[in-house]
Amino acid sequence: MGVVGRRRGRGLPLAMYFLALIALAIVAAVAAAAYVSIQAHRDAEHGARANARFAADTAARRLGDAVASMRATIVGVAGTLEGQTLPATFTSACSLSYSGSDAFPRGHVDILAPSGTVVCSSRPARGGKPPKGYAGAGWLAAAGTRPLFRAPLVDAATGQAAVLASAPLAHSGAVVAFADLALSARSLGQLYGGGHPAEFLIMAANGRTIISRSVAPGTWGGRTLTAAQAPRTGDHDDVDGTARIYEAAPVAGTGWRLFVGEDRAAALATGISLRDRELWIIGIGLALVVLAAFAIYRRVAVPVTRLAGAVRAADPQSGRPVPVAGPAEVAGLATDINGLIDTVQRELVERQALEEQLRHAQKMDALGRVVAGVAHDFNNLVTVIGGFTGLILKRVGRDDPLRDHAEEVSRASERARVLLRQLLVFSRKESASPVLVELNDVIMEMRSMLGRILGPNVVLVAEPTTAAIPVRADRGQLEQVVMNLAVNARDAMPDGGRLVIRIETTTVDDHAEIAPGEYAAVSFSDTGTGMTEAVRERLFEPFFTTKEPGKGTGLGLATCYGIVSQAGGKIDVTSAPGRGSTFTVYLPVEEERAGAEPVAATRPGRDGKGETILLVEDDDGLRNLTKIVLEDAGYHVLDAETAEAALGVAAGQPKPIDLLLTDGLMGSMTGRELIERFAVDQPQARVIYMSGWEPESAPPGALPANETFLAKPFTPEALLEAVRNELDGGRSVSGSVAGS
Repeated sequence: MGVVGRRRGRGLPLAMYFLALIALAIVAAVAAAAYVSIQAHRDAEHGARANARFAADTAARRLGDAVASMRATIVGVAGTLEGQTLPATFTSACSLSYSGSDAFPRGHVDILAPSGTVVCSSRPARGGKPPKGYAGAGWLAAAGTRPLFRAPLVDAATGQAAVLASAPLAHSGAVVAFADLALSARSLGQLYGGGHPAEFLIMAANGRTIISRSVAPGTWGGRTLTAAQAPRTGDHDDVDGTARIYEAAPVAGTGWRLFVGEDRAAALATGISLRDRELWIIGIGLALVVLAAFAIYRRVAVPVTRLAGAVRAADPQSGRPVPVAGPAEVAGLATDINGLIDTVQRELVERQALEEQLRHAQKMDALGRVVAGVAHDFNNLVTVIGGFTGLILKRVGRDDPLRDHAEEVSRASERARVLLRQLLVFSRKESASPVLVELNDVIMEMRSMLGRILGPNVVLVAEPTTAAIPVRADRGQLEQVVMNLAVNARDAMPDGGRLVIRIETTTVDDHAEIAPGEYAAVSFSDTGTGMTEAVRERLFEPFFTTKEPGKGTGLGLATCYGIVSQAGGKIDVTSAPGRGSTFTVYLPVEEERAGAEPVAATRPGRDGKGETILLVEDDDGLRNLTKIVLEDAGYHVLDAETAEAALGVAAGQPKPIDLLLTDGLMGSMTGRELIERFAVDQPQARVIYMSGWEPESAPPGALPANETFLAKPFTPEALLEAVRNELDGGRSVSGSVAGS
């Protein structure tokens, strides 16, 4: 590692930052104290108001229930007495009782004669005398005719402010109940005041008459207040001059309102107590922050300064340049710095490895291009050898002793064609052309080549099926998959071993990656070192390899995965360290049978009809072979070695030329350039390109994609068939130029 720079910064000393931190803490503490003071006051008021609101709602609801219950009870008693004859005077034989409630803890029930005389009462007789009656009461006449509810009024029997509820008895008096109001507000306050010094005040419907008050209850019932004294919600003084926070709620069925007033001074006192506690906490926290800042400065700032000096003095090329020493904080920081240095060093190593992989991939690509070029030139030789051998076989009889030699040359030529295909697979210059192939044939034909690749220390065992297994795939790419998996198995057995290639069929019912159906399963089982689960999970990643630098690109298995997936299949891998590996390739089986495409000797309709063909080929042997085959088939052939010579022949030809048969690459001029100039003099001619390059991988402009293409090496039969087909239905050279 290198050092970017050693110039010290010109910032403030670390001590100044600690002083600024302490100052900031003091400012924050003062602001927090001010906020706490204001918020404590607000919270106390809000809490008092919420308590008053809750108490008012609850007590008013309870009071309303008590009133409704009292009225319903009196009506019920009157109903039970309906039709009965009441005694004319008081009798102690009757049985009445008053059941108190939260709102009306004290009261009594009486049955009155029309005159107001009490004939039955929940009040006991005193000295044998009947309870005092209500003769002359202003409400008595109305009570005998309809139900009444009045409050406040003075109970003649007790002399206290009370609430009256009555129900008439037909032509015989009424049932009345009196509830003492003096204790109503106090009772509700004790139950629902929550222990606070709150005032409970029950006001009549006019808003100024007090029905009951919890403070001095015996003196306020029935009193009427002035407009200024009348209670209202909010903050104001009560009738005694005490500042209170009032909330109110209506009492159902009465028109009354129940006010609850929290003592303002007591409520704020609670907030002040809370504020004082929080201010103490803030003060203690501030003191702790100051002490902590001082301790951190002594514990961290000084050691960090020392650590910075150690970092500047350390060797930048060392693996661990910073000594791990001092307090735990400084030691941890030193460890982190060392870890960062190690991480950077590892990243540099990984980057160098990636660069090496890239260079290796570029080298392999360049090698592939060289191989493709060699294969292109070799195509011409194989075509000449195979072509002339085919001509010899046509001219010698089956009993001729030279026929065996010629057939051996033909077989060697065919093996050379297979080798060319494998070279093109290696260089990845062969385009994908899915066709029906017989899987057993592909594997068995590659056995000899695989044996040479695996070497003498690896035993190859191939186990094909007895029945044919047709699959649709590009044969060249399929051979590439087989070769890559075999090479991978060889590399996993550095000390030799055994590779078994087994071919079988299987049915897939439910799988996440491939569709259900019948599949060919080709397994490659080796006795190598195996792999871990972590390696298996990354196996098909591009550029991932476990081989030493320079021993692999990391693209072989990734290429296999892409080829198999494109064919509708998948690759499964099972492996364990020390137990070898098995790669299983699944490919969908086609219903129709696959087979080779045999080339017949000479099919009907391939012979020429005297058409003129201009042959352009720079390879002498291939040009001579092609000319002989075409002339034997009845064509008139003009030949040229170069594109310039071909243009000269075309210009001097008096008769129209029917077909231009040209190589795609001829040094100074491409095939496209040739036909563009050829079309000037011979616009009616057809065109066939010959080349050892595939159209997709040929140099730009060499092989137009919309022209008839004849791949090298070719047989005489394939040549004649292509020529005949083009003459019978191809496009003219002028149409080719226009279409391009």
